[in-house]
Amino acid sequence: PIWQFARACKRAKDSIPLIDEVLFVKMLRNKLSNHAYLAIEDETHDTVAKFLESLKKTFGPDRSSNYYRGQLSIAYKKQGEHILDYIGKIKDLVTAIIEGDQSNLNRKLTSEETQTIESYALEAFYEGLPGNYRVELKAEGYTNFADACAKAITIHKRLEREEARHKYNRNTHGGTTDNNTQPQMRILQRDNQREPTNNTNIFHGTRKICTFCKNLGHVFHECHKRQYQPNNTRFDNNTNVNNNNNENNNNNSHTGNKLEASANGTTRGQGNVRPIYPLECIPQEYTSSDQTPTTYQSSNSIPLPFEVP
Repeated sequence: PIWQFARACKRAKDSIPLIDEVLFVKMLRNKLSNHAYLAIEDETHDTVAKFLESLKKTFGPDRSSNYYRGQLSIAYKKQGEHILDYIGKIKDLVTAIIEGDQSNLNRKLTSEETQTIESYALEAFYEGLPGNYRVELKAEGYTNFADACAKAITIHKRLEREEARHKYNRNTHGGTTDNNTQPQMRILQRDNQREPTNNTNIFHGTRKICTFCKNLGHVFHECHKRQYQPNNTRFDNNTNVNNNNNENNNNNSHTGNKLEASANGTTRGQGNVRPIYPLECIPQEYTSSDQTPTTYQSSNSIPLPFEVP
């Protein structure tokens, strides 16, 4: 802030006659307050330069001019920073360099030395601008540091108008584009609840039961446990016979009638139905020559000992 105040005092000094400089210093001192006024309250200054020098000794940073040259070389315009703030920062560094050199040399700098510092500041100012600023500033051209600052302000205003116009277009057309052109997307949720499935035989429609391990879902020749006992030929033969019998029973049960429940609780088929042949009965008369058929008494016709005839 001390550098900005110093530049403002110098501009005001150039706008008034030299004979009123003492009065101008008194006016500046009366505008100060708090610590600034206490620092120069007992001092008398005839020129603006001495007045500013007293303030710099108290409130100015105790740094050399080389430090400010290093700060100038790495200065850049930050994102969202106004161009006037960036220009003021560069000018503060230039003023600090000039004041530091004058204090080191104990004299006022010549015009050539001041131009050298300004040319160095111009290069640092250009390199610290964003890419779109540098392109337009290079296209327009500039002669000195003051000219470059003025054109940078004009470029900043133009870029702000373009950005505001693009932002307005995005806001006005963004809603219709999202509603009309963009397809609606539907997120399919995964159904983790699966219906129970019965592992049935595709040939007979019954559940597969292994006769080796007594588990569901496979038959004897598909059993993995049986593969670990290949030497048990007796069990293999018996199991194959049982599988064949089961398959025959399944085939017989599915060719005709449905499955029924037996008395033991196991399912069985209805069995083979015997054919029924019609019987023809022709009545004939028995003659004396015909042999009378022999009749036998049943157990019911024989009287028991305690029965009365």
